[in-house]
Amino acid sequence: MCLEANRDLTHSEMQSVVAAELRKLWEVVETEYRLPNGRIADIFAECNGMALIVEVKTSIKTSIIQEVYRKYSRHCDYLVIASPFQLEDESQIHAGLGWADFELKKIGRWFVSWHEITALRSPALLR
Repeated sequence: MCLEANRDLTHSEMQSVVAAELRKLWEVVETEYRLPNGRIADIFAECNGMALIVEVKTSIKTSIIQEVYRKYSRHCDYLVIASPFQLEDESQIHAGLGWADFELKKIGRWFVSWHEITALRSPALLR
């Protein structure tokens, strides 16, 4: 069991950890939620008319941020990418984003571990 806490979580384990934390604060939390466009959001949460989508990724890079925004931004008020802790500098990830990608910087970034979720950057309102 000691070794278990030292390995990175799988996609489904991260999804479970994040969903469990969101259920403490949000009225509705669904995993594998089908959106009106037919895409599946890893986690969809709703509270007081506000919608949050959390996309769980095992790694992160600029192209993933762009793809997540393209796929989900029209279907939520807040958007977050959750991933295991990475040693990459967040500024390096955003170095590939130009001024036209200002909206992408509104996406929240959470690091997920067995014991906690750390908000590297809180999401900003998309609309």
